[in-house]
Amino acid sequence: MSRCTFFLAGICGSLMLSTSIAFGIEPAVGTIIDARTNGKVQGRLEIELKVTGEEVSEVEGLRANVISAIDETGRDLTDVLRVDKQSHFVNVAGPEKTVRLFLKSPSRRASVLKELVGRLDLFMPDNDPEATLVISDFSEKTGKPLESATLKNSGIELTFYNKQQYEQLIKSQPTRPAAGGLVSISNLDDNSLILKLNDPESRIVELEFQTESGERIRPRGTTGAGNVQAFFFPQALPSKARLKIEVATLKSVVRVPFSFENVLLP
Repeated sequence: MSRCTFFLAGICGSLMLSTSIAFGIEPAVGTIIDARTNGKVQGRLEIELKVTGEEVSEVEGLRANVISAIDETGRDLTDVLRVDKQSHFVNVAGPEKTVRLFLKSPSRRASVLKELVGRLDLFMPDNDPEATLVISDFSEKTGKPLESATLKNSGIELTFYNKQQYEQLIKSQPTRPAAGGLVSISNLDDNSLILKLNDPESRIVELEFQTESGERIRPRGTTGAGNVQAFFFPQALPSKARLKIEVATLKSVVRVPFSFENVLLP
């Protein structure tokens, strides 16, 4: 994959984004997956929201926040245990502009979702030149946090390590590291890069590795846990490789509320 959208642990904080509405953009309910619990297997309800409209082509990331979800029996379907799965931006640079809501299973007697209220955060990088960063020669800057005013102002600390640096860090930490510590990663080789990311408000939308001329470099795979992610490359990155970072800055994010009533369940 060449576009690396993050699902690292993070919680949506009190980030004060623009509250203006993106005119011409309309949320709508798409596909619904309704797997009711049978008392033995835990059920789930997944609802796809899609955005359409005149300005939709400018949207490159989506994030959903559910405020209220109630079925016709009055059951509250908001799922605090799965909020982390919805706290991150989903990259939607392609033609499909959709994001999924993860809710609790409705009552077995419910046939409609009486109320679904929340908001969508739309990442529109053209609204802010500082939302897109390009770090030149980044593969030569391993072992220390990447420096950028946008990253600093966004409360983000992003550090890459090569195999040798990362393994040395693992050896130097306590036997039982504290929460947020580094984790051992198997199958690292000399072409691997390991990212440690501190992004408490989940504002990283996308990372893309590039050649000096801007062509994509595709990792052959990724793995990770917590705030650490490893990238495996078929060969060493060029010394002049670049890193493109898209950050949800204040000016680049527009909030669009959504409210639906009596949504039919499958």
